[in-house]
Amino acid sequence: MAEALVLELLRRGGWGEDAGLVDAFFASPTFPLLREALAKLRREALYMSHVHGVGHIERTMLHGAMLAAAEPLNGEDTRLLLAMCAYHDTGRLCDYLDGAHGARSAERLASLTGLAGEELKEAMAGVEAHSLGDGAMEGILARYAPADLPRARLLAQLLKDADGLDRVRIHDLNADYLRRPASRERERFALALFERYASEEAAQGVNEGVGGYDLPTIHRMKEFVSSLLARGKTCGETALLAWESLGGGRSGGAAPGPKPEEDCCLLTAALGYFDRELAAEGRSREEREEKHRRFRERFRSQYGSSRCGELRPKSGCGGFMVDGVLFAWEFYKLTEV
Repeated sequence: MAEALVLELLRRGGWGEDAGLVDAFFASPTFPLLREALAKLRREALYMSHVHGVGHIERTMLHGAMLAAAEPLNGEDTRLLLAMCAYHDTGRLCDYLDGAHGARSAERLASLTGLAGEELKEAMAGVEAHSLGDGAMEGILARYAPADLPRARLLAQLLKDADGLDRVRIHDLNADYLRRPASRERERFALALFERYASEEAAQGVNEGVGGYDLPTIHRMKEFVSSLLARGKTCGETALLAWESLGGGRSGGAAPGPKPEEDCCLLTAALGYFDRELAAEGRSREEREEKHRRFRERFRSQYGSSRCGELRPKSGCGGFMVDGVLFAWEFYKLTEV
């Protein structure tokens, strides 16, 4: 089996001011553990996309291993952290925020890794916590109740930092928010690593699957939705214009208003807009209704509710519009569900 791309790039050298950091990692006992974990990585289980696919996982595993060496962690803790890094995104349903994906990924850890007992508790707690704000971490740890709480907390923090360092790929890393001192020293290296990885993938013509979005689409949609909301557009109007933009400007008509039983204009707008899209594709009423049923289930699973007041009691739908718009488009247009 060919060596993982992230290791191949690491070996090529030319890391400039970060050469000492890379050389120290090569000399550490953690490097063989990373090589072993990458060789065993179950790539078929990963969420395949341009943003959270194999590239993101390989880079997150490297960041996790380098942080483990810097702490330093022992071999047992390092292996556990690398397993968490490897499978932290397997529960994703879409490429954007998807705050619930950590919990879904945690449920898959036992079958993917063979972990059990206290190690499984610690890994599940950290993976569930990684997709939520730091304020949720202690409650999640308490719910899993690991026997070694400090160990579980440290692993959870290191996973969030390893994952966070690869936010350079979406131009959204603020190193001040990283939790460990060693993490905050690696922003420059993280950017250089991503740029090399992306350049190599482009040269090789790598395509990580038809699902998901490329980075320019996410950046463009974030700016587009933000600008519409800032101009006073409602959530329904914003969603409609965003989907039309993604679809090349086709007009589906006015955004429908919320129904009493579906008090979330984003959900209602999606059902109306995509019903017209599916009808235009020749789908029968029965097919459309079945897809809408599955979308409602996914939406509620993703966000916990279908009501704006329950989702974001202070800010309404605007707080998750970009995520919801991309989530709906991916469900209806980019994947066969």
